[in-house]
Parts: sequence; structure tokens; C-alpha cells
Amino acid sequence: MADCYRIYTHRDLDGAVSLLTLIWAKPDKIISYKPISNLQIEELKRDVENINKPCPTFITDLALREEFLPCLDQEHITFIDHHITSENYIKRFNKAKVFHKTTTSNALWTAQLFSKNICRERTDEQKLLIALADDYDCYRLQIPESYDLNILLWSEYKNDFNKFVKDYYNGFKPFTAQQKRAINFIKQEAIKEASTLPLFYGELNISGKIKKTLAVMSEKMSTLVMDTLIQRHSPDIMFFINSKSEKVSLRQCNSNDLIDIGALAEKLCDGGGHPMAAGGVITPLFMEACKNLKPISFN
Repeated sequence: MADCYRIYTHRDLDGAVSLLTLIWAKPDKIISYKPISNLQIEELKRDVENINKPCPTFITDLALREEFLPCLDQEHITFIDHHITSENYIKRFNKAKVFHKTTTSNALWTAQLFSKNICRERTDEQKLLIALADDYDCYRLQIPESYDLNILLWSEYKNDFNKFVKDYYNGFKPFTAQQKRAINFIKQEAIKEASTLPLFYGELNISGKIKKTLAVMSEKMSTLVMDTLIQRHSPDIMFFINSKSEKVSLRQCNSNDLIDIGALAEKLCDGGGHPMAAGGVITPLFMEACKNLKPISFN
């Protein structure tokens, strides 16, 4: 059974590349995998509980949380995670192995974790794919392709995670002409959509720091719309409020005098995440904090 591995990974770009990095570290093993969103934790637990003869299992890029216990605290399970909020739960896992490091991305942490015992040296294409996932997940965006690769993941590969893994199995490859056209079209559509949404702007005092804050309301979450509005209004932090699902996405947009957005989400929105990006739900405390934000026009 040691030659068989099961991997559960977050279904975003960082999770996909974390999965590939694990596959590259174990090229001679039989690996099955399943992408998991933060809304599918019960499905993950059922999967683990229903396996009669469990094989070594990795759970990667899913922040440790209360609902994992005690079901996922098992000897055959290994967690690989980089979320700062996981630090609150590490000591509560007594049987499972937990490899945790607060860093820019889970893909980079996975690559570092296996750097000394990989069977084959990573290719330049594999190293570039890890760098792209890292660049996007920490939202540094110093490599142009990282932003566009994330667009492709949530458009061309939105309903076919397996195809993304297959297409990038050997590492990053240049975008096709068709993909470039699709990326540009999606960007233009995001600009149009952003112009129709209600915006709220103001200053919030967060742990003694005054932060210019932009909030937008919509019935569907769109990272591209968020990016469009950030570029136009240059806030320090941004709230994207999904009026339909009552969820909130938080983003830190200015690298000067940083705060911990993950900790802010935990306090205001019963959520969590990274120092630069996080999520949660609408709470009375969040609504109270937003009272100082005033409506503005897109222009």
C-alpha cells in the first residue's frame, strides 16, 4: 500500500500546483486525487471515513480548522499547509502528521518540503509553474503569466480540474493564441461589470491603523472585478460582499504598513485566510464596521 497515495487538495491555483508538486516528488507512485473547496469539507470527511483500507493520504492547502477534528486526525493522514490561521489548531492533531509553515504559498512550501528527497530534479517548466502559483497566491503579481494562468483556471478549466492537472503535468507551457484571446476578453468583461456595481468608500481604524477601504456588492464573486476596482481606486483594503450568499472576501491592496487580513476576517467575519487575502461571512460586527463607508460613483 506504500506505493499508493491519496491526495486531497484545494481546488484553486495554489492547490492545483501543490498537487502537481507532490506528484513530481513521487513519480513512481500510484496517486489518486480529489480537488476540494472550503464548502466541501463534509464531503472530504465522508471520503476519509468510508475508506476500508486507507493508504497514505495528503491533505494540502486546506487550512486546519475545528471541523477537521477528530475525523481527520488519523495516522495515515499528512497535512501540508501554509495558512497562518492553522497555527491555532496544530497542537490538537495528535495522530496525523502536520507540516506547516506560514509562507507565501502552499505550492512553494510543498516544493521546499520535498526539495531534499525528490527522485528527479525539477525541470525549468516545473519550477516556473511553482513560481507562478506562488506569485499569484501571495498576490505579488511580479510575473505577468501568474494572473492570466489564474484566469484560465477559473474559466477554461473551471469545471475540469483534471484537465488542468493533465495539461500542466510537465510544468508551465506558453498560452496558445486562443487562450490569449480568451484572457483578454474576460478582462474586458470584468471592466464592464465593475462599472455597474454599487461601491462604498471610507476610512476604517483597524488596530490603530487608518486604512482607506473600498467595498463592493454583487451577487457573484469575481476576482477580476475586484482587481479592476483596486486598480481604479487604490484602496488599502477591499471588501467584496456577495449579497446572495452573504459571504465576504477581503483583500489587502497596499503593501505599506500591512495588517493581517486573515486575522481581521476571523474577527469581523467568522472567517480566516492569509495576511493578504481572506474570506468569511456577513456578521453584525462586520456590518457595524462598514457603517463608516459611504456610497460613491464609479466615475
